[in-house]
Amino acid sequence: MSKKNRLMVEKLKKTRLQAAPPDHSSADPEDVECDFCTGRKHKAVQSCLVCLASYCEAHLQPHYQSQAFQKHKLVKASRRLQEQICSQHDKLLEAYCRTDQQSICMLCMLDNHRGHDTVSLAAEKSEKQKKLEWTRREYQIKIRRG
Repeated sequence: MSKKNRLMVEKLKKTRLQAAPPDHSSADPEDVECDFCTGRKHKAVQSCLVCLASYCEAHLQPHYQSQAFQKHKLVKASRRLQEQICSQHDKLLEAYCRTDQQSICMLCMLDNHRGHDTVSLAAEKSEKQKKLEWTRREYQIKIRRG
């Protein structure tokens, strides 16, 4: 994370809202909690893959309003943020190495996986979903034949 982004995150932490607006429900045990709510935690609606934090609607606003957060990648609130970041480079896992059967970041693709069969995560996901659907149909046919 850049120094500017770190400063913005620190500033946001220092100016945490004490309470979210009344229309925000408190997080249930199975929900992802907002990392910035103090006291009663509210349900997070988005997670930021750059900040590695989850936000309720009220605390998410700086990501929409400030230029400093413009390039941050927001995803559906997730407890497993760290699993989407490369442990070696601290970058978002955006590619898949078919040779080594693992998700990788772009820097890994240029370094450790150079010359390997690599595709975007979206392409790999799509391919695996097609294979899964094909397998499911085959099993349904076998079940019908009994």
